[in-house]
Amino acid sequence: MADKVAAGRARKEEKKNALKDKEEMQRQAAEDASWEEGAKKGNKKKEAEAEKAAAKAARKAEADAEAAAEEASFAEKKRTGKSSANKAGSGKMTRAEIAAKIMKQQEEEAKAKAKEKKEVERSGGNDYMGALVENTNKEDDISASGIEDAISALSTDAATTKGRVNLKAEYKKFEEAHLAFLKEEQPGLKLSQYKERCWQAWQKSPDNPQNQQ
Repeated sequence: MADKVAAGRARKEEKKNALKDKEEMQRQAAEDASWEEGAKKGNKKKEAEAEKAAAKAARKAEADAEAAAEEASFAEKKRTGKSSANKAGSGKMTRAEIAAKIMKQQEEEAKAKAKEKKEVERSGGNDYMGALVENTNKEDDISASGIEDAISALSTDAATTKGRVNLKAEYKKFEEAHLAFLKEEQPGLKLSQYKERCWQAWQKSPDNPQNQQ
């Protein structure tokens, strides 16, 4: 009789242990699945961030390339003398002439900056960084001044294929919207740099009435 009771208890204990083992295996399997799912989500997040960074870099590279192409176009017009030919027929500067003037100012400032840098480095002076920052600020001021001159030269009653248009007002609306876009896509730039990019984008924008057919 005692043997039967002991055997029954042993079976109950064995069954209890088997149930515990099963529950532990299920818990472990669920934990493993959770870790695997977390790892997949982490990888997806990293991939999404990498794709976003790559897309942002591509947009920036495209914008820089467009700006460089625009600069090259102005430089070519200036080299071939097209701007001077237009100037001979009118006492008022055209948009192309104003843009060419801005580019010339920027080129001259860049050359002066490079020359000053070489002179300071050659002399071994300790004022190199201060001189560089001062010259950079001066260059930005001249660039911003040139852009403002170009905006001021826009007509408030220009004749276009769509009729009479206030170009200055149209540009201000374009600039306001494009500045917000640039600040999001290219954070950290100076206001003068944002304004310069806005002006360059306006030259070929379909929102520019002078580009509309």
